[in-house]
Amino acid sequence: KATMATSETRIQDDERTFLRVPLETSVHCASDDGHVGAGLTTDVSRGGLRLHLGRYLRPGRLVLLTVVEPYA
Repeated sequence: KATMATSETRIQDDERTFLRVPLETSVHCASDDGHVGAGLTTDVSRGGLRLHLGRYLRPGRLVLLTVVEPYA
């Protein structure tokens, strides 16, 4: 499998089902474990998104995201 180096980490090409599209935007996040806070998306796809929260969020958690309008 091919790998791609980024400034944060090395990402392995895992032959994703859906195309990832770059989208950097702020979000408000509330998870089913009681965490409420702010986050940042960096890419999205039909199957999910990459979300940076500043804390670990176990895969499979239910999360409510509210997109912050950039010029609101």
